[in-house]
Amino acid sequence: MNEQNGRQAEVDTAVHRAAETHPHLRATLDALRGHLGRAHAHSDAVDDGAWADYRDRLDRGLASLDKEEARASEAGDPAAPDTLFATATQLEIDGWRLHFETRQERLDTGLPSETDRLRALAAAEDQVDAYRRGERSREDVESALAALRV
Repeated sequence: MNEQNGRQAEVDTAVHRAAETHPHLRATLDALRGHLGRAHAHSDAVDDGAWADYRDRLDRGLASLDKEEARASEAGDPAAPDTLFATATQLEIDGWRLHFETRQERLDTGLPSETDRLRALAAAEDQVDAYRRGERSREDVESALAALRV
């Protein structure tokens, strides 16, 4: 197995494990797995230190999802689906950030400019933050994410 496939498998396994732990989150986590699979298309070009940092953030994010889900289940929190969606979305944005940084280093020419990529990342993060505050809809967030899902 090459390094890229190995790294993609690491992430896929971690997210799949989270989905197995929380079957009612499976749709959200399966979507996350698919989006991260695309975002990690060039993960073989990421240096080991950057990949380890990314995996640490992903693992912390998945642990946070686990805690949020447990808290929501115990408390019957009606806002739980929104919180879980926002957390999963932030994990996806982080995966796209790694993707864009990697592609930048490889000097691929078919990409939007660095300014456009940074603007799209910032817009997606702003939409997630506004969604958490109840100022944006899921559709607004999904629209911002569409600009990242190249």
